[in-house]
Amino acid sequence: MHLERLQQAKKILIYGLGIEGQSTRRFLTHWAPRATLTTFSDGQEQPSPKWARFDVLILSQGVNWSKVPRRFHTRITTNTQLFFANLTER
Repeated sequence: MHLERLQQAKKILIYGLGIEGQSTRRFLTHWAPRATLTTFSDGQEQPSPKWARFDVLILSQGVNWSKVPRRFHTRITTNTQLFFANLTER
């Protein structure tokens, strides 16, 4: 997923709040400042997110895709995928 698509997203969910999830949040605060960022972790005492509300779902490495209903898999990316999609050759 390219940065342009992230910048157009209105609501982004970061699933997983370890080091990678926190790093992704800092990155998005800078590169997608208009987006509403929501974080979710399995360890939190809150209900599962309402998947349909989000334009982009960013899953941390330890989060299994099976935790997200299949019909929303087209919205999923990871920060590794973001890195390689936006890597420019020098």
